[in-house]
Amino acid sequence: MPYVTKFLQDWGPHQELAQSSQEHLQRTVKYGGRRRLPSPGEMQAFLKGQVVHLVLIHLPGGVDYKTNIRTFTVAAEVLEELCRQMGITDPQEVQEFALFLIKGDGELVRPLWPQEYLNSVLGGPDMSLHSRRLGWETRLHFDNPTYISTHYGQVLRDYLQGKLGLSPQEDARLARLAALQQLSRSTEEPPSEQDLLAYVPRQQQWQQQWQMNVATVKSLMGRELRQLQGCSPQEAQISFIKAVSELPLFGYTVYLWGLRELGLGVGGSPSLGEMSTWGLAPHQHVPRPGRSGC
Repeated sequence: MPYVTKFLQDWGPHQELAQSSQEHLQRTVKYGGRRRLPSPGEMQAFLKGQVVHLVLIHLPGGVDYKTNIRTFTVAAEVLEELCRQMGITDPQEVQEFALFLIKGDGELVRPLWPQEYLNSVLGGPDMSLHSRRLGWETRLHFDNPTYISTHYGQVLRDYLQGKLGLSPQEDARLARLAALQQLSRSTEEPPSEQDLLAYVPRQQQWQQQWQMNVATVKSLMGRELRQLQGCSPQEAQISFIKAVSELPLFGYTVYLWGLRELGLGVGGSPSLGEMSTWGLAPHQHVPRPGRSGC
């Protein structure tokens, strides 16, 4: 390695090519080489000097991030760049995010390893990159608008999918979370019953129980909205994140499985399981967010 580096540094007539070769060599040493040969199309572009192209990364909440990648760009580098845009500089917090390869309208192909070369995985048809936070060990902070909107989009989706362990009988908490969602939309119109139904988790087991609580929760939501007058949309999003971070399954990956599929010989009704970032676990410590919000 030192001899090759010295040779490239002393290669006077072609300094730009030498510098590029040295950067590629350093990446190879740091991340390992590409496991697959470049596609014919990529090789043709490389020979024409077209080594940079634009990729789109989809973030929670409908936010899209555009970035340029090169022949030897790896997932870790893109995550670091993405986190800088959200005001994240702590290496430990950066490691709590991941890139996912998605096919078509949302079929998960797999998460990407940090050392994977993006050009090796983006060649297939209908492939797209998505990012979300997987770990929650680092204390949340709310000093960047992109950070706030991205985290709000992720926890809101998990909440509405019923993954955070909120009971239908918790009328007061349901009402507060519904009010914060209403305020985050920057609308001055009073919420309709249809709005209210859109603000609660949409899980099948809620349907029968929820009918009894609509009037109560709507009344409590109106009271919350009066108390939260003057709360900006961003403050509402921060308060929503803080509120759901106190729910039982916040910080876990929650999934459904059929026991028959697991080979246990039991009928096909799904069971609820919870898995932390590191595997099956009954509890996971999640630091409380800093003070801010409504």
